[in-house]
Formats: sequence, structure tokens, C-alpha cells
Amino acid sequence: MAFRIELSPRALQDLDDAYSFIAKDSPSAEKRWLNGIINAIYSLEVMPERCPVFDVPGPIQTLARSLLFGRQQSIYRILFSITGDTVQVHLVRHGAREPFSDEELRTLIREE
Repeated sequence: MAFRIELSPRALQDLDDAYSFIAKDSPSAEKRWLNGIINAIYSLEVMPERCPVFDVPGPIQTLARSLLFGRQQSIYRILFSITGDTVQVHLVRHGAREPFSDEELRTLIREE
């Protein structure tokens, strides 16, 4: 079964912000990074359940899953949930950034 991928406004903003940051730091790498992360996200069309449940306590735990993209010091966490035949991507966050609090994650997913 092929899943449909939906990116939340927040996830699109996260991708745009990361792209802009990478373009300033390494202009030759931004397109390669964007193609890679988009391919990683769309790999969720097949077997999104392969990704582990994101470790957030409470009821959200059964909803959120996490896909990691990147290497070494440049890892991005793609947080998503599966509902029926749809994979909803909620956010994309660089691993070096401060993690979201439990309440921020609950709010993010509830808003969508």
C-alpha cells in the first residue's frame, strides 16, 4: 500500500528555514540537501511503520514516529504520524537544536 504524504505548514517552514541556513553556510550543498531530505520524506510512502515511535510520554506516543536524515553532526529529525493511508509530517528539526518540550509537541500535532 502506498501512503500519501502531507507536509504541515510548520514542516514546510522548517524545511525552508534549514534550506536558507544551509545556503548561507554552503551554497553548493543546499540543493543536494533539499533533494536528499525530500527523498527521505517521500520514502515514507512505503512502510512508514519502519520508523520508531518518537519517545514522548503520554497519549501522543502512539501517534508520533521519527525518521532521521543526515550524517554525523548534521542529523535532522522528521516527526510524523500515520492516519489511515496518510503520513502527516509535522516538523523537521536539526539535531543540534534544543528539543521540543512534550507540551510543544502535543500542541503541534493537535493543531493539525
